[in-house]
Amino acid sequence: MAYDNRRDFELYRIADKVTFRNGNDTVEFIAAYTYKDLDHPITPFAGVIDQLSNDLLIGGTYTHEGQLFGRENRAKAGVFFTRGETDAATFENVLGKRGKQTADADQTATNIEGFVEDQLALGNGFTGILGATAASNTRESDQRLGTAASYDRSYENVSPKAGVRWDSGNYQIFGNVSGSYEPPSFSETNSAMTPNEAQTATTVEIGTRGSHANFRWDATVYASEIDDEFLALNDAAGTPLGTTNADKTIHQGVEIFGEADLLGSALTENPENRLFLRGAWTYGRFKFDDDVTYGDNTIAGLPPHLIRGELLWENKAGYYAGPTVEWVPVKSWVDHANTLSADPYALLGFKIGRRLDKGLSWFIEAKNLTDEHYAATTGVVANAGVDPSNTSRNFLPGDGRSVFAGVEWKW
Repeated sequence: MAYDNRRDFELYRIADKVTFRNGNDTVEFIAAYTYKDLDHPITPFAGVIDQLSNDLLIGGTYTHEGQLFGRENRAKAGVFFTRGETDAATFENVLGKRGKQTADADQTATNIEGFVEDQLALGNGFTGILGATAASNTRESDQRLGTAASYDRSYENVSPKAGVRWDSGNYQIFGNVSGSYEPPSFSETNSAMTPNEAQTATTVEIGTRGSHANFRWDATVYASEIDDEFLALNDAAGTPLGTTNADKTIHQGVEIFGEADLLGSALTENPENRLFLRGAWTYGRFKFDDDVTYGDNTIAGLPPHLIRGELLWENKAGYYAGPTVEWVPVKSWVDHANTLSADPYALLGFKIGRRLDKGLSWFIEAKNLTDEHYAATTGVVANAGVDPSNTSRNFLPGDGRSVFAGVEWKW
């Protein structure tokens, strides 16, 4: 390609978890270190991104299972500390070669997060759940080269959670109300005009999961009201704002998974052969809430419906084979102004392989057998209608007819 567009990186990670158990008490200590060296030529505008980062995580949790008010109780608390340091440099992209350096910054992020949660048995299969998460985050950028300004910002939040769960044998019904919080990353800290605030939300979730005979299910309905969601927007005059805080947005959706053995064997049995029909449906309605520029438009970037399924023969020896399908039945918006969309598509595939708990597992999977032309993902822009000649760059084509294979060894 003319500008050698690619994203190459070296990534090394080491992690360890130590667990101590004493009667009803469990203590876990966690530590991890990650090294990443990113080489990312993009476009003449974005240049070549060169980032070297080192990230450290340490933390621990404490769990106690016992009695409270004469009822079964499970209490858990934890605290985690992370620190990341990145040397972020940018160079001109001169036909795929590095040109003059245009920016250089030392970026440091720290995150301290603690949580508590208590689950108390209420009787008749009901369990009450109360909890909260507290977080303190900093984002510091020391700009050594370039036009961007240095900054040092802090963010704090406490997010509560309350819920109830009902268990009866293999069935479960649950509901909860919870707060969430997301501080900006370095790419989101500043908009074109002002510093960005942290993103917060309140979510209501109701669902059920369980199994009966030869059938298993998992279903959830949710709704979130979000303040200051990070989105790439324009103002009312059409001027790009970059990634900035939207005013208020709403995320609503349904997630359903189900599987059934069409040969009728119960899931607790171990028959010689099974014929599993599996399916998953994800529906999402993400929209602006009476926004000055976008009204109640759909937020771009995700298909409203995504359906995946497979009909798989499996046997006791670990072999399996069968067709697969992925279906996006309706168009997906590319821009928040809802002027440009990606077309629906359906993909057919077939896979065969063997899964073992120990020893050699393998698979061969053919995808897109009909060689469908489709957009696997798209860019997300504020208003594609501002520059119609640029719309084709927002569609990232999916793979054509292809075959993948792999092996895995467990011991």
